[in-house]
Amino acid sequence: MSIKARSATSLPKKWACAVALALSAVGGASASPVVYDFESLLDGQQVTNQFAGLNFTQTTALQAGISLNETEFPPRSGVAVVFDDGGAITIDFLSPLFSVGAYFNYSDGLSLAVYDSSDNLLFTASSLFGSNLGLSGDAGSSPNEFIVLADASGRIARLTITGNALGGSFTMDDLTTDTGTAVPEPPTVALVLGLLSLGALPGGWMRRRSS
Repeated sequence: MSIKARSATSLPKKWACAVALALSAVGGASASPVVYDFESLLDGQQVTNQFAGLNFTQTTALQAGISLNETEFPPRSGVAVVFDDGGAITIDFLSPLFSVGAYFNYSDGLSLAVYDSSDNLLFTASSLFGSNLGLSGDAGSSPNEFIVLADASGRIARLTITGNALGGSFTMDDLTTDTGTAVPEPPTVALVLGLLSLGALPGGWMRRRSS
């Protein structure tokens, strides 16, 4: 499968910190999230520093109706998403964050990690399934899984998102960052509470171009 279209267990340890922080922040100050929907990007455009305060590596944009296989990798909003072009996506943040999250479609299980400005690992998280594609994802999965990592001290300076080591295994949409508070946006709270109620937490995608 290609991104481009061509003709009741216990919580894993890696989720524990992020879940605890997200829940502890619910009653705090008002949130100030910024959402990057990638709609300003052109199909096939490499993403580097187009968004103020963010630097991307190994990231390229795709649009539904052009290069994106939206049946398996549907955008969460609009028509544009970004994907892991050649390996793990890394995002460096000029201003440290309290939380960062995004919506993902993936053909290989994802591993996320956040680091502070001294490159010390803070927390990690994983996708709920091995695949959540629109038509061929794992049983019980659904597209656009929201994954978030939060730090009550606001130290997040870098995010890495790893799927298949060679890339081409996931899309990301509606990247959401918070530089002003540790309170997660509503989808984050809903995700955490839903997972707790269940008692569990745990590619291809490109459209064929005519020749």
